[in-house]
Amino acid sequence: MPLKILIGFLLLSSAFLAADGGTERPFFSGPLLAKSGMNNFKGQWTLNPYLYFTRTYGRTDASWKHRAIPDIHNSIYFFSIQRGLTDHLDLQVLPSYQTNWSQGRRASGWADFTFIFGLQLKAAGHDLSKSNLRITLQEVLPTARYDHLNPQKKGLDGLGGGSYQTRATFIFEKLLFWIPSHPMDLTINVAVNFPAKVSVSGFNSYGGGRGTHGVVRPGTTFVFDGALEISLARKFAVTMELFAFLQNKTTFSGRRGRDEAGNPASSKAPSEIAVTLAPGLECFFTRDLFLIGGVWFSTASRNSTDFATGILSLNYDF
Repeated sequence: MPLKILIGFLLLSSAFLAADGGTERPFFSGPLLAKSGMNNFKGQWTLNPYLYFTRTYGRTDASWKHRAIPDIHNSIYFFSIQRGLTDHLDLQVLPSYQTNWSQGRRASGWADFTFIFGLQLKAAGHDLSKSNLRITLQEVLPTARYDHLNPQKKGLDGLGGGSYQTRATFIFEKLLFWIPSHPMDLTINVAVNFPAKVSVSGFNSYGGGRGTHGVVRPGTTFVFDGALEISLARKFAVTMELFAFLQNKTTFSGRRGRDEAGNPASSKAPSEIAVTLAPGLECFFTRDLFLIGGVWFSTASRNSTDFATGILSLNYDF
C-alpha cells in the first residue's frame, strides 16, 4: 500500500510539473512533519487544526524483519496556536485529543500537552538567496494517563508517556531555484529528545502488569528530518519528506510484576531505528490560508512499528 501511494504521488507531481509555474514568489506551507525555518513575526498569530489517522499493522524485530499484528487504529486531533512574542522569539502550544481502538476495544482522552519556543538565529528576509536558521525548544508535559491502566484495554488507554520530555531542534531552510519556473524549498531538522525518568505502577504505557512498581528510563531519541517542497503552480506545491530516528534502549528498575498470562512482566524496550517517508500536497486559498494533506508511512525499521498515517491540516495566519 505505501508503494502504491508513493507511485500515485509521483504521477500527480509529474502532471503538475508539465505546466508553467510562473515566475512570482512561490507559496510554501512547510512540509507535513518538519518544523519551519521561520518564526512568527511579533504579534502574528497562527491557528492550525490538524488530524492524524494511523493504522499500525506490524512490528519489526532486531533483524529488521516484519511481523504482522492485529490492526491498531489511532486518531489524534491537534489544535496548534502560535504567536510571535518578539522579533526573534515565538511560542506554540499544542493541546491534543487522542482515540485508540483495536479488536472491539476503544479508549480516548487528552494526550500529553506540548509547548514550543522558537528562536530565530538568521532570517533571509527579502533576499531569496539567503537561508533561514532557527532553533526550537520543545517541552512535553505528562498530563495524560500512562499507568494504572485497565488490562482489558490491552494498552489502548495509555494516552501518554508519563515523562517530562525536552527536545532541541536545529532548523535550516533555503529556497532553491534550480528550475526557475518551479522553485523549491529545502528544510532540514536535526533534533535530540531527552525524556525524564518516570515512576510506573501496574499496567502502563511501557508494558508492566499486576504488581509492577518501579522506574522507567526512556531512551534518548535522535531525529533527522529532510524535506523538499516543489512549487507546481502559483497556489499548489508538493512535498517529499524523509524522517528517520534512533531511540536508545528503555530500561526499568523495580518490581516487574506479572502479565495477564502470569509471566514476568516487562517495562523495557531495546533500541529502535526507523526510516519513514511523508509525501504531501499543499493547496493555497490565499498566502495566509492554506491546506496541506498527505501520508506518512514506515519503509524500514528495527524493533519498531509498521504503520501508515493520513495527515490533514488547515493553517490560518493573521
